[in-house]
Amino acid sequence: MELNRFNWNHVKDRLRKQIARSPIERAIVLGGFDYAVQKFKDGRHPKWRPHVYLLTQIGGKGLIQSALRRHYPGDKDTPKTVVVTEQKTTDKDLIATATYSFKSYFCERKPRMDRRRNADQDKSLLEPTHLAELALLFPVLKSH
Repeated sequence: MELNRFNWNHVKDRLRKQIARSPIERAIVLGGFDYAVQKFKDGRHPKWRPHVYLLTQIGGKGLIQSALRRHYPGDKDTPKTVVVTEQKTTDKDLIATATYSFKSYFCERKPRMDRRRNADQDKSLLEPTHLAELALLFPVLKSH
């Protein structure tokens, strides 16, 4: 994916309409946009993976998945396009969730198998070339 061709406004508007027409239409939804670079075991070039994360007070895992999964079919690189996890309630988990959108780093993801042979990912900081490409998308702050 070429980042300069990705339009978050279209994604945001489409997602807003999908939620409004779903069983979670009355949900209060907070969220943000994120970026990661996916590396592949088969030697293909890494690919940008823009994604959305949302927090909501409504539903439960099944209801949220049914509301969104039909709009986001999987493929071989992304078999699970909608992942729902319930909020843990320890202070540490609540703070981590509340501050996630303020992070100042982005990651590269590389597939691997865990000890039980389940698909998992290793994460590492982006390479300088990927950081430079990503930096072009962020607005420049001007001082007055």
